[in-house]
Amino acid sequence: MEKRKDVQLFMLCDHHVDYLIDNEIITPLECGADIKDNNVCELKDNTGDNISALNEFYLENTGVYWIWKNIKDAKYKGQTQYRRQFKHIELYDFEKIFEKYDAVVPEPLNLPHIFGDPNCTLEFHYKVSHNIKDLLILEEIIRDLYPDYYEDYCKYIKNGFNIIYSNGFIMKSNDYDKYCEMLFSILDEYIYISLISVLYMLQKSKKKQV
Repeated sequence: MEKRKDVQLFMLCDHHVDYLIDNEIITPLECGADIKDNNVCELKDNTGDNISALNEFYLENTGVYWIWKNIKDAKYKGQTQYRRQFKHIELYDFEKIFEKYDAVVPEPLNLPHIFGDPNCTLEFHYKVSHNIKDLLILEEIIRDLYPDYYEDYCKYIKNGFNIIYSNGFIMKSNDYDKYCEMLFSILDEYIYISLISVLYMLQKSKKKQV
């Protein structure tokens, strides 16, 4: 099977599944292979320029990082997240799609419609389902690093009603790289702050024991 050079998409995976996809445009990419090599597929994220060993912090984004740093000859690139897939992607006319759109992403889901609560914003949904402190840290990072995007953060996350599940998207190669530059600068800062907080709590706990 000959792979296309202009469109290079990857199915991020970390364990064996029956629906592993490997065709002319989609290649399986095992994430976190530096930590636990499950021998899921031939291509692994611990080759080339990689952060595979940090998979416990970055999750499937170690695969996104690998695509960003190692795929340089594609016109379009992207990935699907584990079991979540784009339907009939082999039939896409990428030239026509990207004449009109900047990215291919999953269809947004409306939170008020799903949960029957007209006030269910994305931030509220996160607060109910996770630790809201995580999102507040993210908000501060975006405000500090990318103030021009803070208004968008407030519109689509803090006060937004639609959510795009999964970490699957396809972009023009240059746009993909620009997105990743922003994404990983935010994630790096978030993980740094989180680790500092954990170390502080551990030190505080030791002092109490003494």
